[in-house]
Amino acid sequence: MSVLVPDLAIATAVADEARATARGVERLAGVLRLLLVACLVLPFLVIGTLAWINYRKVADEAETTVHRVVDVLYEHAERVLETQDLVLDKIDTLISGRDWNQIAHAPDIAAALMRAEHDRRPIAAIWLVDANGRVRAGASEWVAGTDVSARDFFRAASGGFGGTYVGRAERDRASGRESFAFSRARLGTDGQFDGVIAIAVAADFFSNFFRRAVPPGAHITALIRLDGEILAREPMPTDTAALPDARPLLEAIAARREGRLWLTSADDGVRRLYGFRKSDRYPVAVVFAMTREAALMPWFARLGAYLGLIGAASIALFFTTLLALRRAQSEAAALVRLGAEAQRRATVENELRQAQKMESLGQLTGNVAHDFNNLLAIMLSNLELVCGQPDDTRTRARLESALAAGLRGKDLVASLLSFARKQPLVVRPFDLRSVFADMEVLLRQAVGPTITLQVQLAPDLHPVKTDMGQTEMAILNLVVNARDAMPQGGVLRIEGRNVTLHGEHEGLVGEFVALAVADTGIGMPPDVLARAFEPFFTTKQPGKGTGLGLSAVFGFVKQSRGATTITSRPGDGTVVTIYLPRAIALAMRAQESCDAG
Repeated sequence: MSVLVPDLAIATAVADEARATARGVERLAGVLRLLLVACLVLPFLVIGTLAWINYRKVADEAETTVHRVVDVLYEHAERVLETQDLVLDKIDTLISGRDWNQIAHAPDIAAALMRAEHDRRPIAAIWLVDANGRVRAGASEWVAGTDVSARDFFRAASGGFGGTYVGRAERDRASGRESFAFSRARLGTDGQFDGVIAIAVAADFFSNFFRRAVPPGAHITALIRLDGEILAREPMPTDTAALPDARPLLEAIAARREGRLWLTSADDGVRRLYGFRKSDRYPVAVVFAMTREAALMPWFARLGAYLGLIGAASIALFFTTLLALRRAQSEAAALVRLGAEAQRRATVENELRQAQKMESLGQLTGNVAHDFNNLLAIMLSNLELVCGQPDDTRTRARLESALAAGLRGKDLVASLLSFARKQPLVVRPFDLRSVFADMEVLLRQAVGPTITLQVQLAPDLHPVKTDMGQTEMAILNLVVNARDAMPQGGVLRIEGRNVTLHGEHEGLVGEFVALAVADTGIGMPPDVLARAFEPFFTTKQPGKGTGLGLSAVFGFVKQSRGATTITSRPGDGTVVTIYLPRAIALAMRAQESCDAG
């Protein structure tokens, strides 16, 4: 048996280097732990910083949007009201100098009012009201004699309000449309109050424009009087209730011409960004408000993008770092185990080297002792014959002394043969699968960590009949020789199967169990292969092998009435197959011999 055993000093150096490398890997693991913490903390810091910067930017953009929308709404409302003011001027000029009877029956006035109503889309109705509050003339949809003295626009004009008056929004009974009065007092020739010229301005005209002009999202758009009365609104309310946050909003409108402010409603709890601008000529203001969610919608979208991109990258980096950390920890633990295993293995293999030497010495001693035992037997036989013949006491004493020395030599030879294990085989049937089960740990320790051991035994493998101890030694010899053929590691495969021989191997015929040990090592050239079973032949360096491993296997298998074959090529590994006789077949042949005898 020949095994390549590393030097203890080299193994110790390998163990020290493994421990040092393990410490370095552990330091790397510490860095990876810090990186794990950074993967959790830094993304939040980055996202928080970007979110804050973007929040301020989006908030500023929202205020800019509100300001721009309010300007558009203001310009539109101002033009519409100015147009209605011009209509009031034209009507006032048209009826100037006429009394109410003339006004009520003048065809040109009726036609002019009809044209004004149909040509001006915002106009829902036109009323000419006398000093008593009765409608005396108007467009197509009016009721002559209707009393409007209770309406706010009439009370304001009759009470001495000068200029253009904007009334409350009400639903017109004739048209069914929501409208508000845009009116002016008519003065008689004496400068006294003499009725009202009123235009019902449709609220939905403003609402339709609001719907088209404002950006999408939850919002409130309104045209209001300075006292908070809603004239037109989008979305359209079910009633004319005041706007949310009306009081603080009206206070802000009273304090300045235009502005923007954030308010949280006490009614619905919604926070909104309000923008407003009041008219310089009329007691109205336009208001646009968007909810915090609508104002910050771009911010939420960008925040989602930040979370998606940075979060995904952080999660990927986190799990990659975690995987690297676990691998580093695993490698550090493996290196520590490698150092301990290298130290232990060096000790074990040095003990194995000593055992190899003893095995070789035993083989040599056994061969010499066997031959010497034959010579010693002849000498003792002759000494016993002549010991009793001489009468000379002195000569007899010398012969007896020589005989005693020969007997002691015989005992010594017996001890040497016992040491060399040259006793006859202890033959009995046994199962190779149980042998491999008992030897699994030993075999895996023998091949080491760089070699993969594969054992494949047929489920119906027959039992064999030979010396189980010698079989175990033969298997170990073959495994160790295969290991030595793979210094850089590889695969060592052991296969057991039932075969029937027909004389192809040393003339054997019958049922056998073939046990093949194959390696993926360096292989052997033809000249070396031819001498593989020769005793004391080895290709290893001096002191690395005795050359008795394969010869011992060959002799044992031969003694068991089996056969041994070997195949190999350089670079393709080696396969050694031993054929051991099946136990039943061996028993039957033994019975047949007894019957023949």
